[in-house]
Amino acid sequence: MPIPGQAIVKVATAGTQWSVSQPQWVAAMGGDAAKRVISMCLGVAALLAATPALAQPSQNWVGCENKDGTFSPDASIDGCTALIQSGKQSPQNIPVVFNNRGIAFRAKGEFDRALADYTEAIKLDPKYDVAYHNRGRAYYFKREYDRAIADYDQALRINPRYRLAYVDRGLSYFAKRDPAHAIADYSEAIKIDPSFAYAFNMRGMAYRVMGDPRRAIADHSEAIRLAPDSDVSYYYRGIALGDINEQDRAIADYDQALRLNPGYENALVNRGLAWGEKKQFDRAIADYSQAIKLNASDVIAIYDRGNAYRAMGDLDRAIADYSEAIRIDPKDAIAFLARGSTYSAKRDFARAIPNFDQAIRLDATSPAAWNSRCWARAMIGQLDQALADCNESLRLKSDPYTFDSRGLVYLKMGQFDAAIADYNAVLKDVPDFADSLHGRGIAKRKKGDTAGSQADLAAAKSLRPDIAEQFAKFGVK
Repeated sequence: MPIPGQAIVKVATAGTQWSVSQPQWVAAMGGDAAKRVISMCLGVAALLAATPALAQPSQNWVGCENKDGTFSPDASIDGCTALIQSGKQSPQNIPVVFNNRGIAFRAKGEFDRALADYTEAIKLDPKYDVAYHNRGRAYYFKREYDRAIADYDQALRINPRYRLAYVDRGLSYFAKRDPAHAIADYSEAIKIDPSFAYAFNMRGMAYRVMGDPRRAIADHSEAIRLAPDSDVSYYYRGIALGDINEQDRAIADYDQALRLNPGYENALVNRGLAWGEKKQFDRAIADYSQAIKLNASDVIAIYDRGNAYRAMGDLDRAIADYSEAIRIDPKDAIAFLARGSTYSAKRDFARAIPNFDQAIRLDATSPAAWNSRCWARAMIGQLDQALADCNESLRLKSDPYTFDSRGLVYLKMGQFDAAIADYNAVLKDVPDFADSLHGRGIAKRKKGDTAGSQADLAAAKSLRPDIAEQFAKFGVK
């Protein structure tokens, strides 16, 4: 059978999975804060470079420098362009002008134009570490991670104590699924500046991806000590606490993140997940609903609210949420699988199977989708097709619950030895699985093993008193 209560949880974070959208991940991890720090550093660099030539900066210079972020990107671009076209900038200043215009283009998402300006700044001043760093960031946002790393390498050759270059190179390594190198770079940044809260936060995230949530918690805690108003640090510590099933502490961290940032959508979603782990589904639903109120297109919140409704037995509302998730993202294989599984729970197999069909079309590598369709087909007597589906699921992944599904198929096909073999495989891993005990008991009875049958059936009934009635619904008595 499908995994009992099967519902694939979607987490509103990179989590233990690799981020699909690295730029969003950076923003979630405090990338915006890093940009502000970089901009301030660049503003200082620009100011230092400009001061000897411009004792009283012109309005164009002030706009181009934009060190306080008071000008729009377009206004900053206009100021920088006017300075470039004037032909009056000193050799020391003109690389800074191109660099600053690159920052403004990057802020607009015009990464190619930003790259052109950073490259010109480097051409004019090959020792300009900041320009290499910023070009690396532009390559990063274009997902050209190797080129980004090459620029960060050069920035660090010029300035070995450039802490932001270490952090951003770490981000690129993380994006390349190399958290060990990322951790090494974050650690170098921390060595240079032990008060660098952002680096601690990033290293904590990398530790978590490497399966070390306790070291992650320690780093997030240090980030919080250094920057108590960092909503992101509380958020990520909450996720790591959830990994070790410290749900109350996780909820407390999400609470604090939300006090600091009431519109923190991901914190609401992950607090909802924590409430779900505590079986307080009404509170989970409240958090998901608030997240959806903030963003009606939050597929993760909608999907996970569907899971919570399903856990409460409100299958129709679960289906409605899965349907909305599918409307927003028609290529969401997991949502089709969840909706199909919920139709199966309603014994509406005619609607369940097309959902499993679509889930498989979208992701043919999903063992759960093949197993779920196997089960649904077995329920309506499509035994040959069901057997093929279970075999494919087991080819992809050996799983006890798929062996249970195939055991039922064999049982309904009258292949009792094969059924017993599959049920044995289940019970080896899950000794108290009532469905497999009962199914094996029936198969043994069919083969004339009365004593063995009675023992299995009694054990199954002790675990689930209604197990015989459940199997009668399966068409097996």
